[in-house]
Amino acid sequence: MMKTLSPLARKNKRAVSLIISYVLLISIGIALSGLVYSWLRFYVSEDKTAECKEDTILTIRDYSCNETTLNITIKNKGKFSADGFVLRVHDRVNATQGLYTLYNDLVESKLAPNDDFSDSYDYTKIGDHVLTRLTLIEIQPFVINGEKIYCESVSSQVVDC
Repeated sequence: MMKTLSPLARKNKRAVSLIISYVLLISIGIALSGLVYSWLRFYVSEDKTAECKEDTILTIRDYSCNETTLNITIKNKGKFSADGFVLRVHDRVNATQGLYTLYNDLVESKLAPNDDFSDSYDYTKIGDHVLTRLTLIEIQPFVINGEKIYCESVSSQVVDC
């Protein structure tokens, strides 16, 4: 015995299949958005690196230079010790930040509050660059807490060497 559906019953089945297709479409959209969100959350993770204490401040107390050498004295004016600093220089007039890094990227010299550090650096050959003059000196302190943490405070001095 074969059952035939009335036209009204056929319309009801179409409505059910239409609802099922919308539910499936919405479910797939939600699942894809969840996958994209979880991928982006790990891909663009928040920077949870440790920070340098706010009052870690190194300043350029004194400098002198000749054709090849920069003599510099750095003072820790902050409330906390710095484990070292990065010394950068620039040779362009009106430069706002250092471009060339002196002394193999960093100087590891623990500076307690109110301590001074003096040293001399040959600035004529930095990597592949040959500098004939200096217009800017910049120092950026760092602390070592399992890894090097560079402080945001940067001291710079316009010079004419």
